[in-house]
This record gives sequence, structure tokens and C-alpha cells, in this order.
Amino acid sequence: MRTIRALAQAGLVVSLLAGCGGGASDDDASGDGTTSGDEAAATPRDACLAMMRRERSCQQDFVPALVALRVRLDQPSGIAQTDAAEGRDALVAQARAEYEADATDEAFEANCAQMDELPAERAEGWTSMMRECLAASACGAFVECDMRFVEHRFGGS
Repeated sequence: MRTIRALAQAGLVVSLLAGCGGGASDDDASGDGTTSGDEAAATPRDACLAMMRRERSCQQDFVPALVALRVRLDQPSGIAQTDAAEGRDALVAQARAEYEADATDEAFEANCAQMDELPAERAEGWTSMMRECLAASACGAFVECDMRFVEHRFGGS
């Protein structure tokens, strides 16, 4: 079972939406856990790319949180059963390995290009939510916000 790929393909991410990189828990690639503001600039696509890069820099927190959300929502169907049978640690380990392989700048570009296809109202709403998350200074706060966004997206809003 390709856990993180299945997790990620339900939305904008390899985040789902998602990212992969430095592996820091409370830092982003710049080292202070914040974004510049320019990252989440003008377009929904830019905000999406900033989210995925931040997910990558916060992957130590992001991957287990995404797995936990997916298990709670049983998305994809059957992941809750796999969690019960194999254990959360096994799912997270598999998800981390897949995330490392899949969270590339090229994958981010391809996923975020989908933002251009969203209805304007949805793109605006999602962009607002992404900017809110990007304003979080620490990875823990960012990931908590991001999981609310991911769950919202699962709902199709």
C-alpha cells in the first residue's frame, strides 16, 4: 500500500498537499520557522507552492499529522484498518520514506498547477486558508493549521 502517495493524491499535495526537505521540526529552510510573505504572494499557485515547501521543511511534524488525519477520516478507505493491524509507527515510517522520494519541486509544481483549474471562489478561499497557515511561525502551529486546511479540502469545500 503506497500510504503517502494515496494520502497525497486526494488533493493538491504530495501534502496531500505536501513537501519534503530539511526535516526540521520547528524550523523552515531559512531556520526560523517563518515565511517571508513574498512566498504566499499574489496567486493561488504561489500560495500552494509556499505551503508545499513549508510542509517539506516541517516534515518531521507534517508526515505524522497527515497520517493521523488520514486514519481518523479513513481516507483513503481502509487506512484506519491498516493502522489498527500494522500500527501507527509502521504507517508513519512508510509515509516518511515515500514522502522523501515524492516531495520534489517538480511534483509541487505539477500539483500546484491544478490551482489554476479551480473555480475562482474556491481558489480564493483556499488561498486565504493557506496564507493563514503560512503566517504561523513554528512548524507545530503551521502543521496544526495545515491539517485543518487539509480536512477542509477533503470535505470538498
